[in-house]
Amino acid sequence: MDWILRRSVGKGENGIRWEFTFKLDDLDFADDIALLSSTRHHIQEKTAKLDGEARRAGLKINLEKTKMLSINAKQNGNIVINGKEIEDVSEFTYLGAKVCREGG
Repeated sequence: MDWILRRSVGKGENGIRWEFTFKLDDLDFADDIALLSSTRHHIQEKTAKLDGEARRAGLKINLEKTKMLSINAKQNGNIVINGKEIEDVSEFTYLGAKVCREGG
């Protein structure tokens, strides 16, 4: 998965600002992945690249389990993989931690 992610998400240019000079593109553990971006355009690009690289390796994204959470989004619209929209949720659990739009 690390190889696929390196080929998909880039080298920190489209992530969220983590420190002054560093951006965080993704969080991953085993088969759980959270793609991070400050723009909807970048997250759509990352998702499409991830889908393509995964397919080349014989893997596929489980669209039933894939969710999107936007925080302070200025752009509207869903992320699409292979013509199917990803469900937009207000919260989800990642590795046992609850992540929610309101930050609570």
